[in-house]
Amino acid sequence: MLQIICDKCGKEISKPEKIGYLVWNFKEQLEGKQLQENIFEKNHYCEKCMEKIKIFITEEEKKELEEEKEFQKEKKKKRIDIGKIMALKKAGWKNKDIATEMHMEPQAVAGAIYNYKKKKIVEETVLE
Repeated sequence: MLQIICDKCGKEISKPEKIGYLVWNFKEQLEGKQLQENIFEKNHYCEKCMEKIKIFITEEEKKELEEEKEFQKEKKKKRIDIGKIMALKKAGWKNKDIATEMHMEPQAVAGAIYNYKKKKIVEETVLE
């Protein structure tokens, strides 16, 4: 009788109907052809190891979703208040001081001021 061993834990797989396989590949969008060989094609996994792999993948997906949510929150938080920056600049503040006040880098403040002035010049040119 053929003996099948789990490639992850090394135990014999006693129930042949419970052999797990992983498929790793990419498909061509139009025709659905596989673009490369499946590097896991010859690996066999027992039921317990397949469950562990599933849990690992699920947890990684959850982590990625949480990281993406955090990134989007931070992105929303970091919107630049150009009105406040320009008001402070007109009040005589230095870029470094504005940056400290706004929790930004001085280069980001300078860039925001430059873009604001550039936009203002374009708007004035269009209105003339």
